[in-house]
Amino acid sequence: MQHNATKYFALARTEEMAGHDAPAILFYLASFCASLNCCDTQTLYRTTAKIQRLQARISLPDESLIAMVHSYGPLSDEACQLSLLQSLSGELPAVLT
Repeated sequence: MQHNATKYFALARTEEMAGHDAPAILFYLASFCASLNCCDTQTLYRTTAKIQRLQARISLPDESLIAMVHSYGPLSDEACQLSLLQSLSGELPAVLT
């Protein structure tokens, strides 16, 4: 799964550098959930920072952002959504403690 997190992050970065914020944030969200599923905290923190920056740039409310979160691993969508909210507020996601 760590490989997927890194792959999604690279795809997101490419989209972001091309000025495509909407696809970039979707790939960053996929990277976030993949990082969470494999406990890759380094990618998780980098991804959270990127999500925060893009969220502010495109004026995306938390509710809309959370609705776009989908987990493709062992954690549920709800667990990834809650973890994203915790990460965005500066907390360590509960699933990692």
